Amino acid sequence: MLEIRHVTKIYNAKGGVPTKALNDVSISFGETGLVFLLGKSGSGKSTLLNVSGGLDEPTSGEIIVKGKSSKDFSGSDFDSYRNTFVGFVFQEYNVLDEFNVEDNIALALELQGKPKDRDKINALLQEVDLQNFAKRRPNTLSGGQKQRIAIARALIKDPQIIMADEPTGALDSATGRQVFETLKKLSKTRLVLVVSHDREFAEVYGDRIVELEDGKIISDVTKRRIPAQSVANGVTSAGQNTLTVQGGADLSEDSLQAIRAFICGAEGEVMIARGDNELRAFKKAARITEDGGSESFSGTAEGDVALKSYSSEDARFIRSRLPAAKAVRIGASGLKLKPIRLAFTVLLSFIAFVLFGLLSTLMLYNGRAVAASTFAQNGGDYLNIEKNYHFNIVYPDGDVYDSEYNSQTALFTPAELEKFRAEFGSGTFAVYGGMDYSVDNAWLNDGAAREYYYPAIAKFTPVEGGTHTLKLVAGEYPSGADEICISTYLVDVLNNCSFRLINAEGQLVDEEGRPAQSAVEYKITTPQSIVGQYISCGLGCFKVTGVFDSGVIDKKFDDLRSGEFDRITMNMLMYEFQNYLLEGRFKLAIVGDQFYQRHADSFKPYMMVDDEFSMVENELLLFDSQQQAGMVFNAVKAYGADARYPAVFLGEQRQTLADNEIILHADNFINIAVNAWLGQNPMEATPEWQAALKEFTQSLEENIDILSNRAAASAGQVAAAEEWFAQNVFPLCDGDGIAVKITLDQMNLAASQSFKLVGWYVGEEIGIYVSQFFYNSLEKSAVITMQTKYVPPQDATYNGIYIPYNHTEDMIYNLFEVTGYEHADPQTDVFYVLNSALYRSVENANSLVEMLSAVFLWTGVIFAVFASLLMFNFISMSIANKRKEIGILRAVGARGLDVFKIFFAESGIIAGICFVLSAIGTYLLCGLINDILLTQAGLPVTIFVFGWISLAVMAAIAVVIAFISTFLPVYFAARKKPVESIRAL
Repeated sequence: MLEIRHVTKIYNAKGGVPTKALNDVSISFGETGLVFLLGKSGSGKSTLLNVSGGLDEPTSGEIIVKGKSSKDFSGSDFDSYRNTFVGFVFQEYNVLDEFNVEDNIALALELQGKPKDRDKINALLQEVDLQNFAKRRPNTLSGGQKQRIAIARALIKDPQIIMADEPTGALDSATGRQVFETLKKLSKTRLVLVVSHDREFAEVYGDRIVELEDGKIISDVTKRRIPAQSVANGVTSAGQNTLTVQGGADLSEDSLQAIRAFICGAEGEVMIARGDNELRAFKKAARITEDGGSESFSGTAEGDVALKSYSSEDARFIRSRLPAAKAVRIGASGLKLKPIRLAFTVLLSFIAFVLFGLLSTLMLYNGRAVAASTFAQNGGDYLNIEKNYHFNIVYPDGDVYDSEYNSQTALFTPAELEKFRAEFGSGTFAVYGGMDYSVDNAWLNDGAAREYYYPAIAKFTPVEGGTHTLKLVAGEYPSGADEICISTYLVDVLNNCSFRLINAEGQLVDEEGRPAQSAVEYKITTPQSIVGQYISCGLGCFKVTGVFDSGVIDKKFDDLRSGEFDRITMNMLMYEFQNYLLEGRFKLAIVGDQFYQRHADSFKPYMMVDDEFSMVENELLLFDSQQQAGMVFNAVKAYGADARYPAVFLGEQRQTLADNEIILHADNFINIAVNAWLGQNPMEATPEWQAALKEFTQSLEENIDILSNRAAASAGQVAAAEEWFAQNVFPLCDGDGIAVKITLDQMNLAASQSFKLVGWYVGEEIGIYVSQFFYNSLEKSAVITMQTKYVPPQDATYNGIYIPYNHTEDMIYNLFEVTGYEHADPQTDVFYVLNSALYRSVENANSLVEMLSAVFLWTGVIFAVFASLLMFNFISMSIANKRKEIGILRAVGARGLDVFKIFFAESGIIAGICFVLSAIGTYLLCGLINDILLTQAGLPVTIFVFGWISLAVMAAIAVVIAFISTFLPVYFAARKKPVESIRAL
């Protein structure tokens, strides 16, 4: 059955000398019998048992099991050998407290891949006198009962070898005898090896006694039986010194003579006993058998150990398979060891999983798909397209800053309008403008929501052939340059305002059209009621010829009427509402085909860059003399005779500026002049003051137009304009200019200087002209230039194009193919953008996704690393606390893979708890963040979409963290020899 050949086992203690626990030991064991291994502590008897049972590996030599040598064993064959052939019984019982009696016994059976056989378990329990104990917990049993449970566990898989290491060391003598009697019965059908210090038990129960000293076998004896010899009638001998007398009362004279001769032949004391108890004790002490024979030990000969020949099938090993349920139960028991450490592990893992869960939702985010879907659900009936051109910033050292954000608006040409019509349908139309022109003869009533009902027109679209794609609900399309068709939205606004009647010249009139001394309010109740009336805005007075359908305002803006918001929410909703109005048809007006010729200059965009102005990297801050109005300038140029935009001076015309003089764009000149007027006329809340301000502003604009276009004006108009300036503007001037102050902010180091505003210019770019001296005084590092390939076409006319939207995602995808910076024309730097708050929200969402993805990724990685380290530490600690369970399982026959199962189950439980908590947390957090982004940030898109894929990602992360944190500590624990864990028991 089992052979040990020339086995040497050397232990190398740290810092000590090598110790030979076994020194070239060779011994063979047969198929059956109870063999005791005796010896003093350190003699090598337990080492011989461990090596024989595969709990330890020899330094040299080999173990042969049924003809199969340990030299041919693979890495886990020692485990499989124990699982197949060996049942271990230990001094400390080594039953698992996690399982009841039945499960402890069934464990050995299940490791062989066999089902739990309750009938067989109950039969074994009955055999060891523990019937009805199947459901008891080990902690309710006595030591002897636990040892018999261990024996039953060893027997359940029908092992051919039982190895017991000091099985009675922790038991009283009576219980010890019960254990040995059980082992004695078992030895009749299998080999039983017992390590013991008790020679008496060995001689009573043992079939063979092997004694060791200093790692060598010093004695190997086998029990032999001597049959009884007849001496006389009724008298037999059991060896030379024992007589057995049967039926003493009936002995013959010859029998008595034989007894007398036995007694007289003794040199010392002779004891004669009778009585059942006395005889039983004597027989046991003298090793007298029931049939009167005797037992004695003598040297073991080769013939005493019968070794058979075995086939490869006889030595086939069963590889262990620890059931998953058992692994989970053992693993779960470690969770209660360090609850605080476990709590921190779960917390960090929870945070890591949540971050990865949020990241997974962002990984699934498709910006284009979200944009298309968002527009399909929330977009209006028209989409607004804007034309931009790209430019580069060139620094003085030659470095070029090229960014998609370096762009400025430009005008569309009629050819571009036709191109978009061909692509998106005949309903496409163009518009002029893009800024609010207030309706001057309409005032909000008391209590009206100013943010909602503010009366203004921002964009103008011309009729073509006397008609338009926007359908009328009242009146007719305009034809003259001073006629206009307004929106149903504006009609609703005017209905909530006090509307004053005026004539074509802007003068107040009554309902009959006659001049009126005071304002006459007119109630606008229907679209038809406004037809024929006049409205005044910054471009002049216009006759309303009709009203077109501008659609219905989204209900989400209804609350603006109540004003029941905090300031932040109101401002955000108001900003969204203003963009919503501009993008739709609400602030749009239809005008006649001559409208543009009259007002073209008002709709030309200001070029951000050209060959005239350079850019100042740090800001020029301009203030009026009262320090009330501040403007920021980046575009600056030294004024000279070659100036692209010739100036109109307040006084004498010249070609250069003095060191303390500046020239502004006409629009900025108006702002400064008006603020100077306000400084001379402190604000009063009277109709007269408001009328005076309006009159001054209108006159200032009109006279600036005249003086800026002298060639188109008559001599009388020019003279009247100059006279008006002399009377109304010069009094505001300090000398011949309006006093201003410029602060040059060089990296937050401000330096201020007073200047005189001596004139204005009209041009595409808003900038500031300064003297050559001041221009040169700017630090060279502060001056930058702008470069672009864009050259404005001569027929550039429209500020925007409206495309009818059919609310399909396909159309949005088609629009994406022609809009966006990525489609910029490399020859002209021109590209088109979707001018929509909704689109900008999606773009913001896309940018936010990119930023959050990076944040969540790296933060998640950091937390995952910490979670892994904590779980690694927790599992390492759990392994240290489970050395007993590991040792028991390895002794029973479990492989290293089964140890992996236990601790992967433990880390899996932790990861599973974290996964469930984080899945719930991520789901709730996604909803919360989406709600915040919608209500607080105004992003009408769903960024965080939690679904099955997110769950899969989180589960994968949980598995990865559990694997990483468990593999290394378990790998080293599983590589340890089982005896190392056994020694910790």
